[in-house]
Amino acid sequence: MPQPVYSTRFFIGVLPEAEAVIYSAPAGHTVVIKSLELFNNSGAASLTLIAIHGPGAAANLYTNTELGAAQAVSKETFQVLNAGDTLTAVGTSGGVQALISGYLLEAV
Repeated sequence: MPQPVYSTRFFIGVLPEAEAVIYSAPAGHTVVIKSLELFNNSGAASLTLIAIHGPGAAANLYTNTELGAAQAVSKETFQVLNAGDTLTAVGTSGGVQALISGYLLEAV
């Protein structure tokens, strides 16, 4: 019997210049964020923020008030999103590339 695949890419692309939802945890699942890879591909420093939003609360997963031009950041973490929770992000320079991955687990 094949084993289920848990590893999932939740976001790949350029972060929005104004804070916006980039991922929503689906119903019946728990999301575990394991890795954030960021690269500022612009010529200017950027306010960069990735946050988890749950019912009535939010917490920053990554904050850098001045991610420098051509600067790369790699962060390993272990943060959980419950069904319906969202990830929001902003990269004010318009050139912050991000790759966010982890595990997508079915609720039992």
